[in-house]
Amino acid sequence: MASFHQWRKGLRKNPSPRQITYVCGEERVLVEEVVDQIKTALALRPWNYVSLRAGQDSERKIWAEIEQHPLDNTMRLVVVRDAEKLSDLERFQDWVKHRTSNPRTHLVLVSNEERIPKTNPTPDERKKGIRPEILPHLANLGTRGHLIECRSFTNATARYSIDWVVSKVNMPDTVARHLMERSNFELRLVRDICLKLSVFDGVPSVPIINELLSQRPRDSYVDAIFMLDRKEALRALSEVEESDYSMLLGQLDARLDLVGMIHDMQSEYHSPYEITKAAGSQAFLVKDLIPVAKHYDTKRRHSIRQLLAVSDTALRGGQSVGAMEALTLLW
Repeated sequence: MASFHQWRKGLRKNPSPRQITYVCGEERVLVEEVVDQIKTALALRPWNYVSLRAGQDSERKIWAEIEQHPLDNTMRLVVVRDAEKLSDLERFQDWVKHRTSNPRTHLVLVSNEERIPKTNPTPDERKKGIRPEILPHLANLGTRGHLIECRSFTNATARYSIDWVVSKVNMPDTVARHLMERSNFELRLVRDICLKLSVFDGVPSVPIINELLSQRPRDSYVDAIFMLDRKEALRALSEVEESDYSMLLGQLDARLDLVGMIHDMQSEYHSPYEITKAAGSQAFLVKDLIPVAKHYDTKRRHSIRQLLAVSDTALRGGQSVGAMEALTLLW
């Protein structure tokens, strides 16, 4: 099993993808980067790329595509999303075992799980020292495939995030760090900024980063809703793609943790300096949240988390229409 950083490091030695890749993780931007890198490395022709979704496409169709040979002598790639919904694990293991009979077909399984799935030992087994292990059908991949877990960057892994940014656009490490911290480690935003910088004629600097960030509407949906500006939040929401709604819920949940910490520290009479220091990489958000933190006591945070849970359930059930609007009005 490899982290995203370990996987990228391995590419420097051997950029050719293994025939089977299983990728999951909470940071979906990195998950999709894994898929894109494999597609690029294989130099695919349009007719040799197939994208399917477990639970939506039948397993019969999925396995028929996986077992099909390329129509020519080039590489073929089958990407199966929502891979955690696949049920015929014996067939998967059989395909792994006999994969060399179809060496030019590559398989990428994209799971929504945040961690590589492992066994769950009973309390008695844990007492005997038995630890969780990767599920057998994945553990059997060994060196024949890749297991990649894409976690979010943190302060502890910041050096890897700097390397990731610099790999996209050549810039000083100090500027890359500023971009990550000022963006609150929101990789979708960082990725978009890097796309803009890639056409910039010159070396990126801190003022340039700040200018690009300021071009974002100041009151984004998340910013506006925490400021209790429902009208602005609804306006911002109208510019958000429905496919990003789940990401918004994650951002709201994370921001709620921060404003809750600010509220509780204020209640204990901590100074703004102490609060800012405690916020770590999110320190730049503290100044704007301090004035409204009084509205986010424990009871209200609990109510909001219930709203987030209801909205998440609705989105997972395909009921995106009205779910986020209702959350906004009830916030």
